[in-house]
Amino acid sequence: MDDFERRRELRRQKREEMRLEAERIAYQRNDDDEEEAARERRRRARQERLRQKQEEESLGQVTDQQKMKLPRRKKKVKVAKKDTR
Repeated sequence: MDDFERRRELRRQKREEMRLEAERIAYQRNDDDEEEAARERRRRARQERLRQKQEEESLGQVTDQQKMKLPRRKKKVKVAKKDTR
């Protein structure tokens, strides 16, 4: 193999190595992006659960307060009228 062909083959091998490395990095980035997206979904789900829990607690407190504030109705007591004829 003459020098020209040997250098050409080395360049081809180097291009192939670079292509494979670029693919590997692209897949790694994609995996990293997917992991980050999954973390973000879990974080948002946690926030939503916390928000719902707080709303339920505040509604429960409001309901309890309303029960305490509602005046109880007094029963009407019928008084027999005196017959003054």
